[in-house]
Amino acid sequence: MSIILTPFAKLLLLFYDITGSYGVALILFSLVIRLVLFPVFLKGRKGMLGMSGLAEKQKVQIGRASCRERV
Repeated sequence: MSIILTPFAKLLLLFYDITGSYGVALILFSLVIRLVLFPVFLKGRKGMLGMSGLAEKQKVQIGRASCRERV
């Protein structure tokens, strides 16, 4: 736990030393974390969109199969 906590605490204290306000330091800290995690978020979003495309294709195939059964 301290492996993650120590760098985060130092980064937050650095932002506090620069700005002099814990509120602004927290906002800067959250922006930095979002920027660092953005590639992971983007990859997950692309995967989710790909899966939704596959789901739509499966629905079309199921619909075609039920049409074949009727004939």
